Order: sequence, then C-alpha cells, then structure tokens
Amino acid sequence: MDSFDRNLLNILQRSFPLTPEPYAAVASALHSRESDVISRIAGLKEEGIIRQISAIFDPPAVGYQTCLVAMAVDKDQVEQAAQVINREQGISHNYLRENEFNMWFTIAVPPGADLQSEVGRLGAAAAARKTLALPAVKLYKIAVVMDMEEENSEEEGRKISEMDGEARTFTPSLPDSEDINIIRCIQEDLPLIKQPFFAWAGSLSLEEDYLIDWIKSRLEKGIIRRFAALLRHRKAGFLANAMVAWECPLEIIDRQGQFLATQPEVTHCYSRVPAPGWPYNLYAMVHARDRAACDQVMKRLISALGLHTFKILYSVRELKKERLKLFWDKR
Repeated sequence: MDSFDRNLLNILQRSFPLTPEPYAAVASALHSRESDVISRIAGLKEEGIIRQISAIFDPPAVGYQTCLVAMAVDKDQVEQAAQVINREQGISHNYLRENEFNMWFTIAVPPGADLQSEVGRLGAAAAARKTLALPAVKLYKIAVVMDMEEENSEEEGRKISEMDGEARTFTPSLPDSEDINIIRCIQEDLPLIKQPFFAWAGSLSLEEDYLIDWIKSRLEKGIIRRFAALLRHRKAGFLANAMVAWECPLEIIDRQGQFLATQPEVTHCYSRVPAPGWPYNLYAMVHARDRAACDQVMKRLISALGLHTFKILYSVRELKKERLKLFWDKR
C-alpha cells in the first residue's frame, strides 16, 4: 500500500462526497483522475482492505433493539457455538475474548421482536454455561476510522477514530415503506461507476437529487452515523483490539464516558446495564497495530479514569464480522 492508497482510504473513511460524481470529487482532492481512484478502490476491495462504501445506520434510530451479549462457552464447544451464533442475520460481530465469558457478540432484532427471548434462545442453542445481556443505556462514541498515515509507534492509536458527537440515548422512530426501501438499498456497497447515486436512485424509482438529499438529512438527524468506507482492521494493519469494562458510579459515568470519547484511540464507548455477577457498566473499545501498543493505551486510560474495578478483554479471534443488514425480513 503506497501513500496514495493511504490518503485515499483516509478520505473514503472521513469525508466521502455526497455528490452526483463522488469518485471525481475524491480524485480532485487527491490531484488525480477519476479512473485512477476507481481502479485503486477496486484493488483495495480485492485485497480485502475495503469492506464496502455505504451508509452506516444507527439501528435503534430506526426501531431496532440492540444488545451486547457475552457467553461462557466451554472450549470444546466454541466451534459449534460460533456456528449457531454466526448464522443469525441479526449478529454482526462475534469475538472470542480472554475471559470466562469468552464469546462476545452484538445482536439486533427488528421492530416487534423480543430481544430477551432471542438472547435466551441463542444461549440455549449455543450450549452456553452462562449468558450476559448488556443493553446500551447511552452512546458516547462510535466511529471506527483507521488513520492510514499513522506510522509513528510513539503516537500509536492517537488518530484511529473520530468523535461521534455528544453522548446520546436512543430514540427509535419507525420508518415508512419508502424509507425501508431506501435503507435496504444504501446499506449495500456503493457501485464503482461514475454516477453511483444515479444508479441507486434508478433502482428505487427516485430522482438522484432526492436520494442524495435523503441521505444528507438522515445524517443530520443521526439516523445515519456516517456515509463512508468500512475497512477490515486486520487487513489494514490494526492487528490488536481490546475492550475495557469498568464498574463506574452512576453519578460520574457521563463525565467518564465523555472523557473516553475524547480519546482518539477509543473507537466505541457506551454505558450499559450491568448484569447479575457482572457489575461493569462503562465500556470502551481500543484498536492498535499490535498488542504492546494496545497495552500502552489501556494503561493510560485506566490510570486517567481512576476506577479500580474493571476487566480487560483482549480479542483472541474474530469469529464473525460483517455489516448488519437492516430490514432483511422486509421484501
């Protein structure tokens, strides 16, 4: 990967142009040609570095219930349990982590479904010894943006992510049928053609300007978190990630969460409902190029927060990671 590719990836992650000819706009920013940009993006997709370019929705904002789930699964049952969990369409991420609760995944269920029943069903099907359901109370930050120009190990992780804005709670709003059709379209990979939004709009029997304005308005409302390229972290060179879970007094949890959100190496930060036997209610995710760099970040964050009850859960293995497809049951 050369300097052009790294600059290209930074633009695609942070400031993808919502214009009729977006790849031409990216080319202009890079003092290049549209054909070269399209060719480079195609190559980065073939290498597995770019997962896709699309709208990234906030599922609770369109009526979905989401939850972080942790399961204690016997070592000899991990493969079978992973198969059970991973075949569910509402599971987007599933990691094996260093803890008694070794299988961690996120689940989303559509409007009208019973989240707790789904979690219970999966726990039984996966033969989990114990299951924790950890729904979010408040989002402080979510924005995984890998800075491809960050090569200085001393500054490792400092520019990995961008702030998502003010801490916020979830206020669901059910979309209408036209909105659902648009969501199902624009959560897919943007075509690598001169006028990709025109092609999308045509498939929806909409005008191109209407579709672009729809995307911009949902970005302003927070229904769409970002319109951007999503990278495969490991392919992009970020080989280590860990989650820290703290037990934090409620009277200071917002202050601590907002502090974590200002730390560029923190990619996700939530307050969550604790569970029996699991008192942790403040969570942060960190990505780095290697475990040593991740360790340094963790030590600094733990020291800065001054909270004495916490767990560090390093990822051992990525069992599933793909985009959550919303309204998969709506045809």
